[in-house]
Amino acid sequence: MAPYHGISMPNKPYRQVSQWSGNEMKIFGRLILSVLAVPLGSSKGSGESQTAKQYADMEGKRAIFRQALQCTKSLIDFHLYAQYKEHSNKTIEAMQRCWADFHEMKAVFLEFRGLKSTAKESKLNIQRLRDETDAGFSCPAEDERGTLRFASQILGQKRKRDELTIRREERDARQKAIDKTSHFNFIKMHMPVHYATHVTWLGAIGAYSTEASESAHKQQLKDAYRHSNRNNYIRQIIEYWTRISALKMRRLNMIQ
Repeated sequence: MAPYHGISMPNKPYRQVSQWSGNEMKIFGRLILSVLAVPLGSSKGSGESQTAKQYADMEGKRAIFRQALQCTKSLIDFHLYAQYKEHSNKTIEAMQRCWADFHEMKAVFLEFRGLKSTAKESKLNIQRLRDETDAGFSCPAEDERGTLRFASQILGQKRKRDELTIRREERDARQKAIDKTSHFNFIKMHMPVHYATHVTWLGAIGAYSTEASESAHKQQLKDAYRHSNRNNYIRQIIEYWTRISALKMRRLNMIQ
């Protein structure tokens, strides 16, 4: 991506970032909708022949892609409204409406929550479905004719598993596992519910941002810690900033 004013490229791939800073989140918000719109908005069925599993998985994907884009758009719009320095009744209502739209469509991302438990439950559901399908098998006979009959049953069963109906049932089993094990019940998903009340009572949210204190923490503590010898560092941090402040005051006195 070419350099652009106000946008800096992330240093790590998305999946390798474990903790996002405020600046990174703002830049991510400017990019994510356009990044998703390209692959999801232009996705079309391939002209190549597809297996039953591929066809079943692609059924209804276009509607899901539209829902994912709309959900992302609602979240980005809410984020932009929340950054307003001044609010009116209209902007507060618009912010609440965006959050409500996000909640209405957020289920499209459920499969990316609780990955391990979801994968385990999905595997169990699909295995249970296949066991039920295989229940009609008879035990192989000891003679050659019985062995051939059993082999033909296995081949027939494999063809049956490749049928579209079976693949659809497996897809539905995966979806049931997602609905059962995944959720959005965590504190950061609940906090924005109170944003509108906060703005009404206390004013714009930006005035209560922790960005200034985080920046001060980096400057006042981390930089001073690097100048210490890591032993009894609290005293050294205080002495370091005492010297820096004294030198700055001395410089101002000399300028005046």
